[in-house]
Formats: sequence, C-alpha cells, structure tokens
Amino acid sequence: MRRALILGPVLAFVLVGGLIVARTGGGDVPTSDGHSVAVDAEQAPVQLPPAPSVAEPEHVAAAAVAMTGEVARAGFISRRELIESFTTPGFGPVLADDTSEQMTALLLEFSERDADPAELQVTEQPLRTRVVTEDAAAATVDVWSVLVVAPPGASTARVMWRTVTVELLLIDGLWLVDGWTSTPGPTPMVGPESPISPAIDVAEVLAWSPAVADGV
Repeated sequence: MRRALILGPVLAFVLVGGLIVARTGGGDVPTSDGHSVAVDAEQAPVQLPPAPSVAEPEHVAAAAVAMTGEVARAGFISRRELIESFTTPGFGPVLADDTSEQMTALLLEFSERDADPAELQVTEQPLRTRVVTEDAAAATVDVWSVLVVAPPGASTARVMWRTVTVELLLIDGLWLVDGWTSTPGPTPMVGPESPISPAIDVAEVLAWSPAVADGV
C-alpha cells in the first residue's frame, strides 16, 4: 500500500511534466541534477495505450457454443479444464458433469460406448445471436446453431438445429458462462435434392479447417 502511495504522486508529476513539455513546443528542459535536455519541438506527446475493452456478450456466447466440438473430443480431465476456462467457478463443474453424461448418452445412442472421444468428428456452427437481457454485470444471449456429429464406425451422421441460451456474468472484465440450456430448433426442412450421406463422408468434411469470413 505504501508503495502505491509513493508511485501515485511520482506518476502524476511525470504526466504533468509531459504535458508541460508538449505545450512549450521545445527548448531546454531542466533535469533534477541541474543540467538541461533539449526537447524536439516536432516530437509528438506520449500517447497512453487505450484501456482494454470488454468483449460483446453475444460474441462471447457464440464463441462458447462454437467450442462444442473441442469440448466433445477432449478427455475427461482436459474437458473439465477446458470448460472451466470459460465458465464461472460455480458453474464450470456443473457444466463439465452434464457434458460428460451427455457424451456417454450420445455414444450409447450410436452403440459406440467404448469409442475414443478424440476420434469423434463434432462441430457446432453458431448462425445467429440475440441478446435477451443485458446490464452492467450480467447478460443472457440466445445462439441459434447447427450441430453435426459423426462418431467413428457409425453408418450415418447426425445433425441437430438448436437454440442455446447462454447466461453470462461479468467478472474482472471478462464475460464468463454461468448458465447453459438448449432447446431443439427451429429446424429447416431438408430439400429433396439433398441425399443422406454416409457418416464417413460427413466425417471427412468435418475434418476440414473451419471456414473464416474474408476480413475477419
């Protein structure tokens, strides 16, 4: 605490001195040892770096939903650590446990209980976001997305359109996930000209690099 009190006036003096130098437009400026230092009149005043800005809650919510594939492919321990990296301390363990249960149910559905999660091809693509509520400390965001899963050995892949409601809390300048619920849909109808592809074909495409919009 004492050091902070000492540095405070010194920093204020330096900033004020910088303003004085900038206003005088050059010349000799005396130093503490009695000498003088020439100041370039053309020298621009020192620019302080801008304060870090807080990310928009809808961007944070969409990024969290887009991590579904990475979370699904992670092992049990690394999955928990990954989830806790973008969630609040109280909600992280809850979401990690729920996700592990859902992964077990998913593999059972595909009759692949013993499959290695690392071999899963999973991706979730956020399509649209909507801020439902927002204030200085909390926000709720709906994310409409499409989720595609192609387990190893399965004959067909699965696709699900869903809306994920993400609850966020602002902690130390960061939006962290503090709630997560999802509901199916809204789901567009697949056109008759779109045949169902084998899971291996879908998995091959899911292994491509994520698409990035031009200029992003």
